[in-house]
Amino acid sequence: MRIGIVGLGYVGLPLAVAFAQADCDVVGVDIDSRRIARLRDGHSDIEDIPDAVLASVLDRCEFTKRAVELHDGVAGAAVTGQLRGTGRGERVGYPGDVRQPPHGL
Repeated sequence: MRIGIVGLGYVGLPLAVAFAQADCDVVGVDIDSRRIARLRDGHSDIEDIPDAVLASVLDRCEFTKRAVELHDGVAGAAVTGQLRGTGRGERVGYPGDVRQPPHGL
């Protein structure tokens, strides 16, 4: 089964890892280039996902910043989910961060 996840923060990354541990192929998209680079190198920014756990599923995960790869990678996927921040983000102004509304609101 192929799974697509948009948002690889404190909800999306554990979900991606859980699906990969269940032998699903996962395409994960996030807008943060540094996060994508770290994930591809097997480094997790989420304390609930140790690096060793992430490294154990890297062969089943594709992490990207490009949403088009999500479309191409999960065409016919059983599940695709979009996970957005709820205000726990480390950076104020991160998309979905409710602490700083978009300009003009």
